[in-house]
Amino acid sequence: MVQIPRQLSDSLKSIAQATGCSVQEIALTALTSYVLNEKRIVRDERLRKKAKKHSRIINAVMDEWSATESDGLDYIDTLAYPDYYQVISKVPNATICLISALSFHNITDQIPHEVQFTLASGSKKPKIDYPPTRVFWSSGKALTAGVETHILDGRPVQIYSAAKTVADCFKYRNKIGLDVALEALRMYFYDLKDNPGELLEFAKICRVYRVILPYAMALLS
Repeated sequence: MVQIPRQLSDSLKSIAQATGCSVQEIALTALTSYVLNEKRIVRDERLRKKAKKHSRIINAVMDEWSATESDGLDYIDTLAYPDYYQVISKVPNATICLISALSFHNITDQIPHEVQFTLASGSKKPKIDYPPTRVFWSSGKALTAGVETHILDGRPVQIYSAAKTVADCFKYRNKIGLDVALEALRMYFYDLKDNPGELLEFAKICRVYRVILPYAMALLS
């Protein structure tokens, strides 16, 4: 394995201490910036040569991150979710939910115009000027079940699983629309081809089992 220069290693540690993030997260953010600039590097020969010159350092960071990646998290290495990042940076205990989570799992045709997230019941509504947000409150297993952690833009973000999100959509169908919930259910079965048993377990937790069951049976018949 290529050894990371001491100066780079010390810099990563200093940034990690200052921001409260791990060295791996800082390294991932650096790599993300590199990937996003790749097209410009290809168009500009001078920058491409410069990138090649520093490829050893970049590969060393990648090797270190790969060697220490043992936490079972799902890493997304593109800046595709800047709004989610901004919300989580201001409300670390938030869990991305409903249409925002559907969009992440690619089981909706809806275009999110706000970041929807869940907080524990009794929590104070956070003041967020940007991006537009909508808060939902929950408690018990309905709050904690189905929470997944993904690394978005170098930061861990809590997002409800696809199955839990579909169940939540039926729970909040009067707020987001039954059509949105039915679309998510159809795409969950046809596009993701996921486990209907898992979905129905979350439906029980969200107390919408009898609501979802006839729709699920119709789609699967």
